[in-house]
Amino acid sequence: MADGPVQALRKFVEASAAEVRRLGTVDAALSHWRQSDDAKVCLSTLKHLARGLKDSATRFGLLLKAAPTAEALESMCADIYDSFQQLNSCVVLLGKAGLARPLRSKATSCLSKLYSAFAQLLQAGVDPAHQDISQLVGIVWTECDNIGKLQEENREAYNSAIRTWCRLLDDITREFSETLALPERREDEAQQDGNDAEEHKEDRPSAELAESEDADDQLGMGDEEVGYSSAEKVHVKRLLGIVKLCRIALKQSFKIQKSVLDDDHVAASSPVLLAWVTTIHDRMEALVRQSEDAAVALYPPLEAPAIVKDSIAIARQLHDFSALCLRVPIDEEESGNCEESGASDPSNPSIDTPAGSTGEAASSVVDESLASVLVKVQTKLAPLLR
Repeated sequence: MADGPVQALRKFVEASAAEVRRLGTVDAALSHWRQSDDAKVCLSTLKHLARGLKDSATRFGLLLKAAPTAEALESMCADIYDSFQQLNSCVVLLGKAGLARPLRSKATSCLSKLYSAFAQLLQAGVDPAHQDISQLVGIVWTECDNIGKLQEENREAYNSAIRTWCRLLDDITREFSETLALPERREDEAQQDGNDAEEHKEDRPSAELAESEDADDQLGMGDEEVGYSSAEKVHVKRLLGIVKLCRIALKQSFKIQKSVLDDDHVAASSPVLLAWVTTIHDRMEALVRQSEDAAVALYPPLEAPAIVKDSIAIARQLHDFSALCLRVPIDEEESGNCEESGASDPSNPSIDTPAGSTGEAASSVVDESLASVLVKVQTKLAPLLR
């Protein structure tokens, strides 16, 4: 009988978690470069409710250990239910607050984990044999604290995402630079290694092959480091060079966005510019994912044609990405003002019409020292794209 309200609350929390995950897939438009008033109120309320639920988890855990009466348990569940009702209302507003995708994804991920952790804690109230109540309370605490650490500005969320992506690109560069430093294999060995491996796999039964690979792993032979041949090194160095350029372009792109949007309140809420920012970060993520996928093929022995194809594809995407960052869109009214004031200077092609650009959108608002870095990136990529 005492389990009734706890079980009902657990089902409510689990159903709410499903709705949070659904809202996380809704792609609402960015409303402000930094933070809109709606987002400020919503995130502040979210953190306040998370702190309250942290206290509720503590009290619920203590209550379970004290063999509670049905009335005490029902009262506690009613309080927690009210808190989750308020949190659900806040989640709905969160989807309409114009958050940047990195911030919205992080918020919904943290919320989903909090709902799941609390549902597990409530399950302990249903299952009398459950002995891990303190541990489950600790998990809820952790998820509440993570919500409290959420960034409160779209700009900072974008910056955090870029730092994460740069670390991924650094990891790729570091790992395969180490492989490049290993002793070089002769060309005939590299070719023979690949041919022998395939022939042996075809000739041996799958059970025998699996047993052999298990034995290699146990003896430490399966993780033997293998270097590249001289021909393979050419392809690897080219791709790693492009990955390094991706990292440079990502960081420089964010500097350009800050230079355009940080000190201009009107620009910071311009739908045209915010759409430009969203597109840039979509392209950033695509570049990083493409680089990660290409890195999987860098373990020796290599398939040279695939590496060449990946290198050209990433180089082309990076070249177009750089052009996108340099073509800062301007609203029609602002564009007219720029033309009247002579802000657009056709004599400076490195800024106004970067390589790959049609010159349709004025980009004179980009500081030349910032723009020159991406122009150099395009220049380094040009030989590969001819």
